[in-house]
Amino acid sequence: AAAEFSLGQNDLRWEKLPFGGGRRDGRAFVQRAQQYVPELSLDHVHLLPAGALRQLGRLAKFELCKKALRSARKVFRDRAARVLFVSHRWQGEGRPDEHNLQYDTILRFLDSRPDLGITHIWIDYACLPQRHTSAGATLRRNVATALFAADVFLVVPRFEDIATAPHTDLAGYCARAWCQAELVVARARGAPVYLFCFHAHVVDFRRWAPGRGLAEVARRVARDYRELA
Repeated sequence: AAAEFSLGQNDLRWEKLPFGGGRRDGRAFVQRAQQYVPELSLDHVHLLPAGALRQLGRLAKFELCKKALRSARKVFRDRAARVLFVSHRWQGEGRPDEHNLQYDTILRFLDSRPDLGITHIWIDYACLPQRHTSAGATLRRNVATALFAADVFLVVPRFEDIATAPHTDLAGYCARAWCQAELVVARARGAPVYLFCFHAHVVDFRRWAPGRGLAEVARRVARDYRELA
């Protein structure tokens, strides 16, 4: 089941809805929430075509991607459009992907799952201005809109011990408030969520099965890592 939230005078609740995909859920979210936050709009969600991401050769900031970005409203005119929301923890302050590891992870996921039909990507570094401006503030308010407009979610934790024993840090990802918020919305909507795990040179894109809590997933990942070690 998917979910949407409605905010009244003294009201905050989750209503279960069938998952309708990014196009339908994104529009439904805007229709319900726009009365409280007028800036919410599919026009204020910028998406990067998957082909443009490949051509860039790295995770590039918004200012360098701007010409390639497309609004979600225009993207959804194509009924075949499918959006991947990438939720990731930056490698360091001001350095989201210093060694290109997260970029390579996203491409590897796209190549391993052609059946998902992903045409566009939302990732904060490329789709949100890195300078604080009024226009940028409007786009940041629409992160929630992007969350509801996505068809598939990919969780990419930060890489640790890159020089000696590289592995992904799922616990560190879960400790970040933004990451938690993105994950909660994705799970509440019932959208497919994939967790990227890397340990002992083994790559694993693990589908988060419905009904399993994050603690259980983390325990399973840790158990599998111990078996690989």
